Amino acid sequence: MDFCSGLSYFVNQAISSAKYKGKKEIDFEEPLMRLIWIAAALCISTSFVMSYLLISDLQFLKDGVLTPMPHVCGNLP
Repeated sequence: MDFCSGLSYFVNQAISSAKYKGKKEIDFEEPLMRLIWIAAALCISTSFVMSYLLISDLQFLKDGVLTPMPHVCGNLP
């Protein structure tokens, strides 16, 4: 998550530098909101990808049928 936040900062810095280069007045709220959106998108997508990579191969045998682990979703019988 720290890596994603750092990456978000540098991406936002590059976008802001290109957008506001040579301007005398800028809207300070826009780069901050963009940073929040970039960081949120990166952190959430990274969480989903890492979760998929870490637990996608775990299986659970129920009634002779191999199904995805139900206790990950909180559906323990």
